[in-house]
Amino acid sequence: MANELSTTQAAAFLKDEGWDFAAIQAYRRYVSSIFRRVVAPMKPKIALELKQNCYQIGSPLYTVMYRASRLSAVDKLALILQQCTAAIDQHGFLQLGQRYSFSPTMAPHDQFLRYLRKQVQRAFPKKSLKQYATDGPHADVARKIHLFRSYIDRHNIIYIREHFAGSNDLEKLLKYGQKFHLKFDYSTGANYHNRFLSHQTWDYPKNMKIQVTKHSRMSEFIVDLVSGQFVSEWTLYQIHSNQMVDSDPMHYDLATIAAIANTASFNYGLPIGQNVTLDFLDHHSHRRLDVQHPDDPDIRRLATNSHQTTYWQYEKDYPTGRYADIVKKGIRDDLAWQKIPAHQRSEVYDDFVKYCIQRLPLRNPGFYHYNKQRHYNGTLK
Repeated sequence: MANELSTTQAAAFLKDEGWDFAAIQAYRRYVSSIFRRVVAPMKPKIALELKQNCYQIGSPLYTVMYRASRLSAVDKLALILQQCTAAIDQHGFLQLGQRYSFSPTMAPHDQFLRYLRKQVQRAFPKKSLKQYATDGPHADVARKIHLFRSYIDRHNIIYIREHFAGSNDLEKLLKYGQKFHLKFDYSTGANYHNRFLSHQTWDYPKNMKIQVTKHSRMSEFIVDLVSGQFVSEWTLYQIHSNQMVDSDPMHYDLATIAAIANTASFNYGLPIGQNVTLDFLDHHSHRRLDVQHPDDPDIRRLATNSHQTTYWQYEKDYPTGRYADIVKKGIRDDLAWQKIPAHQRSEVYDDFVKYCIQRLPLRNPGFYHYNKQRHYNGTLK
């Protein structure tokens, strides 16, 4: 490929990768603007970097082409899946090839992820994603794009861990927010991410949910309240030498896969929370696209299958259940909870739930507010 990457050879290469004429034209304009500012000795190096960017989903160049493309919304989703050679294996797990990867510079709030989310909204506008995956011309895309969410989650975790320093994942995540002046959302319920084995007794939440950003609630992170580490399915999966995931549920112990049951989920819709919504997302988008979704991989279905004798179940929200998020307003809720001695947490949590019920119809104010009102120096008032 020539240094300028705007030749007939370049156009043929991009066409072979699935790009349409509008995307190729955007590519040429982008490359020309770069090379006008580059001295001749640097052109070979820059040319190589630009070609690599074509294989990095979410890179500046890839994003320019993706946005410029005149493919339909569903065809844009199909394009990414095609480029990633996405295939669902015999255990219902989406396996990706190695030619394409996510751009290492793509942050969890990146414009590409916002645009991708919008394409899912446009491609599947009315019915649930599960219904689209059941029948119709785009069933395969609907099934695969649901499973694709977990790879975005993996990328987001890698991005935070590789770009920020800290003693744990939570510190790194907070530094990420500070760098980009982001406001996080802590208000959406996390009981689906605090599952416990069905033969055990529910005591209190072990994890909190943090979503990026406060108003979009697109990327999310599940954080262990004690260790400050991310809770993710990707901490447990075994990876073969060919980089394929071992997705056979028989190779995992049901009793030790809490992270798979409680893992984070990138949101194509807008989760219901206590903060302002975005105009372009309808009120039911989260339920349609993220809750009423196509089948999960067998391993996660096994973990959460209520028809089994033993499975990872969730506690219902108060007042019908005993679940109340400890963290609701921000990190100060977590810090207040950490001050409660471990041997007192079950007792204090039970009182916290009673406090939330007594406040109805007011919302859960978070543990910090409760602690100021009802708790002092480890002794319940």
